[in-house]
Amino acid sequence: MLYDAKDGEIQHVHTVITMTGADASTPAQVEKRAFELAKQRLGANAAKLKALHIDSSALEAGRRFRVDVKRRALVDDHSASR
Repeated sequence: MLYDAKDGEIQHVHTVITMTGADASTPAQVEKRAFELAKQRLGANAAKLKALHIDSSALEAGRRFRVDVKRRALVDDHSASR
């Protein structure tokens, strides 16, 4: 995922699925592709983002998350209105 380095707001989530028999992407390849896609959507603002690699199972439907920028960890976004 890509997040704003200042406030931890998640800007882009990129998930990769490797099919049987296919070569798995490296973390560097996944990150590069995530930044390419974010740049298409966000333009120059994508350069201000940081990457955090997580297991996609950590993202639960219906919950809002952000990144704790000091710990570089995914956390509940308790400030979000539900």
